Order: sequence, then structure tokens, then C-alpha cells
Amino acid sequence: KRVLLRAVGPTLTTERIGAEEVLKDPQIALHGFDEQGHDLVIATNDNWGENTNAADIVTTEARVGAMPLANDPDTVVDTTSSALLLNLAPGSYSVVASGTANSSGIVLVEVYDAD
Repeated sequence: KRVLLRAVGPTLTTERIGAEEVLKDPQIALHGFDEQGHDLVIATNDNWGENTNAADIVTTEARVGAMPLANDPDTVVDTTSSALLLNLAPGSYSVVASGTANSSGIVLVEVYDAD
């Protein structure tokens, strides 16, 4: 299953949440389990635009109706939110959002079916 996972902080200011309230630099981690049932970090991201598939993230956001983090790949609106676009096998997963340097604030964790 292809999924888009996001941890959105700064863009939330467009939804009338104060800039001082949002998590300014969220990180995202996708957790799964190995064959013995141990927690396994599958993928992480800090700053979505640093992904090798950043352009695909932009087009997928538009296709699934997600609030854009960029107007297009060359006009970035939110550089510090995090995103992962990947294929997952059937199973149980958890998404963990955290702030860099143990910062805190409001963050929106989103999961989109990208198929």
C-alpha cells in the first residue's frame, strides 16, 4: 500500500493557530515490528523537502487533497514539516512525531492512502 505520512507544524498557522503554538520543526518516524515482534524504525524524516522523492510528495499531496507544503517543487511554503511517501506491506505500524531539540507545540499527524 502506498501511503503519504506527514507531521505538519508551521503550515498550521494558515488555520488560525498562532505561530508561537505550533511545533516549528517536527520530525516523523514510522515504526513497525521485526519477525520477533521487536519495535523497528522503518523510516524517518526531518524537513520533507530533503526527501529524494520531494517532487512526488508535492504531486501526491495535491492528488489526495492534503494541505500543500509547497505551491510547486520550486516554491516551498513550509520547509520544516516532515513527510514520507512510501510503500508498506500489510501489517501494524505506528507514526511518531516529535520536535527537534525536544521542542514542543501543536503538530498534525496525517496518513493518506496514496494508491
